[in-house]
Parts: sequence; C-alpha cells; structure tokens
Amino acid sequence: MLKLSHWSRGIRTVESTDPAAFAYFWFYEWNLFEAVNAGQHTHARWDFDWKVGEREAEMVSDTFRIRAQASDDHVDLELTVTNRSDHQWPDIASIIPCFKPGGRQGN
Repeated sequence: MLKLSHWSRGIRTVESTDPAAFAYFWFYEWNLFEAVNAGQHTHARWDFDWKVGEREAEMVSDTFRIRAQASDDHVDLELTVTNRSDHQWPDIASIIPCFKPGGRQGN
C-alpha cells in the first residue's frame, strides 16, 4: 500500500512494505510566453502550502489546485488550472509534466 508524506517541495510516496521504494511529486509554476503574468519569463515558484495525510494530499493556490489520492499500487493526481488573468493565455503556453521517479536507495 502506498502512503503519502510531506516533502520540502511537495509530497513523497512510500511503499508501506518496502520503504526503500519511493517517489517524489512536486509542482512548480514557471511563467513563460506571457501566460499567467506579463513578461516572457518569471521565476519559478514551488513553495506552495500542502495539506498532507497518509492517503490524500492537496495544494491550493490562486491559480492551481492539485489533489493526490494514494491507493494500493498507484497515486491518482488531479490538476485544476483557473485562468484568473484579464487575458486569454496564448496557444504556446502549456503545462509540461516532468517525471523522475525515485527508486530503491543506492540505485
């Protein structure tokens, strides 16, 4: 069974029967192409306030909401994005997922 815990940049998953098997999930907001904010590029923010329990986690900001639900062998992630700017975001603006699973320590 997977369990969630707090990590300095988001949440961490751990397999309850094998604590050496883990993965980190974090989200950062990096504005490009004048989507959320005016300007070509603004610095990334990752210091969001997470509420984390063993099986559920949630992060809510002005624009984003992420929910995580752990089950026996996977974690469901739900991302909600709300455009609160006074303009339509350009087509080139996007959400880019990056995955780097953890693993057994030493591997």
